[in-house]
Amino acid sequence: MQKKELIIIKVGTNTLVDHDYDTLHSSVFTHIGNEIHALQKAGYAVVLVSSGAISAGILGAAKKREHVDNTIELQRYAARGWDTVVQNWKEHIGADRVSSTLLTKRELHDETMRTQICKVILCCLSHGDVFLVNENDTISNDEITFGDNDQLATELAVAMQKEDAFSSIKLILLTNTNGLYADIHDESSRIEVVHPDDNVSRYINDSQDTHSRGGMASKLYAARRAAANNIETFIADGRAEEVIAGTLSHQSGTRFITPSDLPVV
Repeated sequence: MQKKELIIIKVGTNTLVDHDYDTLHSSVFTHIGNEIHALQKAGYAVVLVSSGAISAGILGAAKKREHVDNTIELQRYAARGWDTVVQNWKEHIGADRVSSTLLTKRELHDETMRTQICKVILCCLSHGDVFLVNENDTISNDEITFGDNDQLATELAVAMQKEDAFSSIKLILLTNTNGLYADIHDESSRIEVVHPDDNVSRYINDSQDTHSRGGMASKLYAARRAAANNIETFIADGRAEEVIAGTLSHQSGTRFITPSDLPVV
């Protein structure tokens, strides 16, 4: 059987939370869900790494994120909010088309567990499921204090790459900006392509956000690691309509070139 292409989409908390109204952004679930439908119809396999559990739990309790600063309390809200995130994705993708689980990076670093996880994901994808995953914040606080699922998405992409089950793997990191900018205040300064040796870290200017724990520095690290493993990676604005189609056609976002994409000199 011909191998499919795999698209791994990571959706950040800042993309899913409507900061104006302190609620989840239903329109974002809708348009990303529609794009996932289109990807599957076009023959792609799709893994969706979704943040937002902690914020969903906090917002569901009618509280403010800045009023919760205890890690254990945040883990409690993660336990309460993950089901809300799953149900939102099921509503907009299809309840019968979503398989979901919680993971930690440590599980992906253990060879035996990684192999088993990949087998289950491959089985789900072979049945046409969208595989939905999130960092298991209730037993690990790594993502609470740092990565916001960026690293998990990359480690999952690298793990799936080792399975040699797909013709190619692409990683799309969706956030609230359309990629990297040389000047954060000038949209025309978007950096369209990053080559392996390009120094773009100087363009990182992360500001603290009450909901998201990641940031562009985390995404840059994740994109660099994925691209180094020959996984073409993109950073793009998840709030924009048809962002995935625009990203894959190189019309939007920032694209990270892999070593195998470079011309042979």
